[in-house]
Amino acid sequence: MAVKALPTVPSHAPGHGVAQILNTSIIGVKADQVDAGDYAGDTTTQLFTAPAQCFVFDVIMNISEAFSASTTMTIGDGDDADRFFDTTSAAPTVAGFKSMKQDANPGSGGHVYAAQDTIDLVLSGATPTAGTLDVYLFYTLNASTYLNV
Repeated sequence: MAVKALPTVPSHAPGHGVAQILNTSIIGVKADQVDAGDYAGDTTTQLFTAPAQCFVFDVIMNISEAFSASTTMTIGDGDDADRFFDTTSAAPTVAGFKSMKQDANPGSGGHVYAAQDTIDLVLSGATPTAGTLDVYLFYTLNASTYLNV
């Protein structure tokens, strides 16, 4: 699985005001699909590389096939391994769509990266025998537009 660098917007888009609109837009990107067959034991997978001043609005996961019962899962970064999902709210044994905003996760109100960092998925416990999930990230590259930082 490859870590995804977050797409940037062109510095000059054609048309009046288009570059400004693109620069302040919320962008969505999907990580490579996570499949239980790719994991053995405790594993950390870098999903995305977030640049400085990236403001994460939401992380959404879709567990299309539930993971085996002894598997735990978090999504976060190097400073906080469960910034966006702790294992309770990730609920890897339950299929379906889940948003970081559904539960009181530390990053449920969003997060601004002061410096470049990776957003990571951590699978722990016994090697999963089943499970498939997709992770989507919604962000803007210009946090100062929204947060006056």
